[in-house]
Amino acid sequence: RIGQWRDQTVLVPAALTAGKSSVTVLNEYVSSDLDVNEFRFDVHSDIADDWRRTDVVDVGPNHPGDEQSHAYAVKGMSWQGYRVFRYPVDTTAVTQSDALLTGVRLVVSFDGKTTVDAPLGEFFGSGLGEYDTRTLMSSMDHAPDGWYTAWWPMPYGSNATAVLVNESGVPLGDVTVETD
Repeated sequence: RIGQWRDQTVLVPAALTAGKSSVTVLNEYVSSDLDVNEFRFDVHSDIADDWRRTDVVDVGPNHPGDEQSHAYAVKGMSWQGYRVFRYPVDTTAVTQSDALLTGVRLVVSFDGKTTVDAPLGEFFGSGLGEYDTRTLMSSMDHAPDGWYTAWWPMPYGSNATAVLVNESGVPLGDVTVETD
């Protein structure tokens, strides 16, 4: 449909990937003169019954690094320009999500001294909205049951405490925390 993004899920049978350290996927797209030629591919892998995002490719005119690192290119582009497309979203859900990202703080103390006191969204790299992000030290996976992950080194001598302080007015619901 013109003017709307398309989502597609492709499941690759485990028998095709078993024992391989990499898999090459060829995705050939015929350029359209009616809309933008930009794509984002998220690759999720089932590793020991745990679905994890294992790669992301964001391609199009503003992502030459992703295209180069994945040997991807849009060929034969017949339309150039800029248009804004958005997923239809529930504005209430967006408002609640933004309230949680700014109104819930992560407070971390080491050996009795508070060293982290940051809004959840900013700590995990998404200050304005819940979007997929991935940096050297943190990431957010906004999919249902997605994870917010941080790899910040946080050394301590005897104890560490992490607390979520919810001042957003929106219930958090179920929260799962894992530390290593």
